[in-house]
Amino acid sequence: MNVWLLVLGLVAGATLGATAYWWWQWHRIRKVGPEVLPADVPHVVDLLRRAHQAVAACLVIPDSSPVISLGHPRPPETLIDRAVATANLALADSREHVLREGNVIVAVGDGQLGSAVVLAFGDVPPGNVRAVASDLRRLLAELRVSRLREFGALSDPRAIPDWIAAGAESLEAVAFALCEAIRAQTGRATAVVVRDLAQPQYQIIGVSHTADRRLLGTTVTPDCAVGRACTGDIPVVGTSSTELFGHSRPERRRRAERGIAFPLRDGGESVGALVVFGPHETLKPAVRERILWMAVDAGPRLAMAAQVRVAETQAMTDELTRLPNRRALDRALGAWKEGPGALLCIDIDLFKQVNDAFGHAAGDAALKHIARIFRRALRDDDVAARIGGEEFAIWLPHTPLAQAVEVAERLRLAVESSVLSWGGADLKMTCSLGVSAVPESVTRVENLLPTADSALYQAKLKGRNRVEAARPPGSPEHHSSP
Repeated sequence: MNVWLLVLGLVAGATLGATAYWWWQWHRIRKVGPEVLPADVPHVVDLLRRAHQAVAACLVIPDSSPVISLGHPRPPETLIDRAVATANLALADSREHVLREGNVIVAVGDGQLGSAVVLAFGDVPPGNVRAVASDLRRLLAELRVSRLREFGALSDPRAIPDWIAAGAESLEAVAFALCEAIRAQTGRATAVVVRDLAQPQYQIIGVSHTADRRLLGTTVTPDCAVGRACTGDIPVVGTSSTELFGHSRPERRRRAERGIAFPLRDGGESVGALVVFGPHETLKPAVRERILWMAVDAGPRLAMAAQVRVAETQAMTDELTRLPNRRALDRALGAWKEGPGALLCIDIDLFKQVNDAFGHAAGDAALKHIARIFRRALRDDDVAARIGGEEFAIWLPHTPLAQAVEVAERLRLAVESSVLSWGGADLKMTCSLGVSAVPESVTRVENLLPTADSALYQAKLKGRNRVEAARPPGSPEHHSSP
């Protein structure tokens, strides 16, 4: 009897000890703090700053001091504080933030870490901003993978660790998490190809840190190795870029000229493919098995993220013109934090006459025609939305009132000079525009739409086909007309 009690005691003690150990390990892995970050993080943050010739860069960690890299001469403390605050904001809401008041601050967070880069004073091209945001996401993903590797969390070959994908809610973020997890297992560059649910094609949406970034956004042909893997059930080998993706690029590094594509599936549905670059014959069977298990785990995650994107896009898109709708405009305005910005309210003059004279099909064609004019005339950061029958609104971030009036006048002239051919007739249209801006017209972004709409009403009262700007009471009236 005493022997059995001893055995039971030993078993209970071992069970409690193992449970305590794994709880402690789980807690350490998920605890965010400087003690679990790689020692070279300050150096990496400094390299990131220097790579973009930035004024400053920072990494913020809850309940810890931020990691900061500063250029020379040292920027003002107020600017450093703004960068840290923006990084904390990105950490909290897991979104990208771009502030353009003075120095441009780009920040990205994943719910556990946040990072920001302060670029030079002045106008920074959108392409540079996107490059910085992409590198910030890479930094955060690298840190997640490094911390997991440090504590052995990548030992399970059958799944992407949940903690890697934590905060990776967008399609690109899930794809990048998969790329980095596979790279941690194999030491090889990787890429993820996913089917575009809006079109019958497959597109490269994620690459690992060591892969060629020029691949992002490119499509693959159905008859190439990756295309066959996307629609099939077995891995497919490609011995060149052309054989892998159906196209080649000049000056492509040789290490990316061959690889193997593993299918990504959600049950019986094709999702895309995971590409592991390098000679397939040197992949050990155990490593290949891990990749297959991780691809099986990743397929449903990517499929869900793709469906969420489609649903969000449909909910935010006007069905006729394919412009953003009122909901999307409200979201863009609600996301604006600080700095100048302007809103244009636009109404097509005498639009009912087009419907009455030529029919509703002509009216629909006219709305699409106007939408195309707006798309061609605006910047990448601008948001042109259809918010009513023949009423549009355009959000111009980082734009003061005077510049917004100039944009409105250019749009008015573009509409006036355009011609829409319909049923053998040439339709000419005009539009009226009202402009409101922060801080010249109003002090709060939520007041832009009603004040711009009031200015639009004044433009129509004064004869249509003109621009009116909203200004605070007592200020000189301003308007622009043909």
